[in-house]
Amino acid sequence: MRRLSLTQNWVLSMFDSNSLQRALHHVIDRHPTAEPFLLRLAERLAKRGTLIGRFKLGDRLSPDVLEAFSALFPNTALVQNPDGSVYLHLDRIGICPEESEIWIDTFCSVMNVERINQHEASAQANRDAALKLDRCRLLYPEMMPIWDSIQTNSAQDQTELLRLADAVQFLTLDHDPLGFAELGARFFENSKALKRNPSLVRRLEEWLLILRDDEITDESRRKVWVDYGVVENATAIKVTLFGPIVYWKNGERFDWIARLHELGETATLSWDNLHGIESFELPANMEVITCENETPFTSLIREGVEGVIVYTAGYPNSAVKKVYRLLPDLMTAFKHWGDTDLDGLRIADMLHRIHPLQLWRCSLRDIQSHRQQLLPLTSSKRSRAAAFLADHPDFPFSEELSYVIENGWLEQEVWQHS
Repeated sequence: MRRLSLTQNWVLSMFDSNSLQRALHHVIDRHPTAEPFLLRLAERLAKRGTLIGRFKLGDRLSPDVLEAFSALFPNTALVQNPDGSVYLHLDRIGICPEESEIWIDTFCSVMNVERINQHEASAQANRDAALKLDRCRLLYPEMMPIWDSIQTNSAQDQTELLRLADAVQFLTLDHDPLGFAELGARFFENSKALKRNPSLVRRLEEWLLILRDDEITDESRRKVWVDYGVVENATAIKVTLFGPIVYWKNGERFDWIARLHELGETATLSWDNLHGIESFELPANMEVITCENETPFTSLIREGVEGVIVYTAGYPNSAVKKVYRLLPDLMTAFKHWGDTDLDGLRIADMLHRIHPLQLWRCSLRDIQSHRQQLLPLTSSKRSRAAAFLADHPDFPFSEELSYVIENGWLEQEVWQHS
């Protein structure tokens, strides 16, 4: 990288408009081939209104054009890279902030380019952004938390917003697992779109987490993809359960889960196992218990609790939801045992939407009976829970959550028979 030599530098005497006008007319008269480049620079200045950043003049410019710009700008501002590209660093021109407005006005006037009113442009951009969000709210009302999280004064590409919304809507519904390449091809017209654009990946992560009112952390970002069935290897999406389950697939009967159950062992099914299962077959009068955490899950098996026990491993992934949907509606009862913080109760709610369930070992009565063992919520978690409750007055476990906000939450591992 080298700076261009300075042949005749007018800048130091250009702090008044007359000097700048004379300099520009002089350079254009002597170097007419430079005029299109000066016009592009004027359009940039008219649009942005600041002497900030750098402006690419072009690649392998002619000596005449280089001489013209060297006559107008200091050698510290003009840089030619080894590949032949030439840049003008606007903040190195040497014009103080107080003089920059006059300088830009004069430059645009000589080049016959009308300056853009920055305040009006900003106001119009805000109006345009608000209209885009209003359209998104109409098309995807179920994603209101996402639209509310976007600042109306931020630049938003309408096409990208709608593509992101389509992708999120797809991921929140039942679907077979897919990889990032397929997700990119399906919603962003290119199998490499997500690989090449990490910002798209981060926005999808954030939108999925916002939609389920989850905290946005490095850990939650990593896990959210598996939760919503986006993996490079479908066998990574698994569910572990325990129960006398027989299933039918491709017209054949498979009883290996039930046989493991007879031996007191759990079964883990990958998506390959689940794909194509037509129905479950179970003994009469069976209950279903979903369990959020691993240690309580294994303790239920040691206790000899009757029924089908499904380990959700936190927020249920695609495999957990698939198993839960396959369980017949005629089961005696659907129960859920989990933590009673906001995340735990939201996990129960996600399952409740598939099969109505009752809280078990984590109901309001259980929380009250374990008052001495309750863990206090941090101020941020309390605020988050209260905001969620205010935004979701129809939350099915609002009584439990209200009590938790005031008194603390019950962790699964500290539950004990009263």
